[in-house]
Amino acid sequence: MLNALIVDDEPLAHKVILHHLASHRDVKVVKQCYNAAEALAWLASNRADLIFLDINMPQLNGMDMLKVMANRPQVI
Repeated sequence: MLNALIVDDEPLAHKVILHHLASHRDVKVVKQCYNAAEALAWLASNRADLIFLDINMPQLNGMDMLKVMANRPQVI
């Protein structure tokens, strides 16, 4: 089972990603965040195998979030 994190400021994007992942029984969405700061706080004490990350978000964008992550993931 892969644990997934969704990070996007748009609620519709969350719905679309959840819809697409519904048919993948090997992926479980463990957290949904609506900004990078919330995601970084969650990642400080949790782990995600997959991160669906919006690049264009207010305050801290997705690319900047990747730069400050303690465990930098492979970007696809």
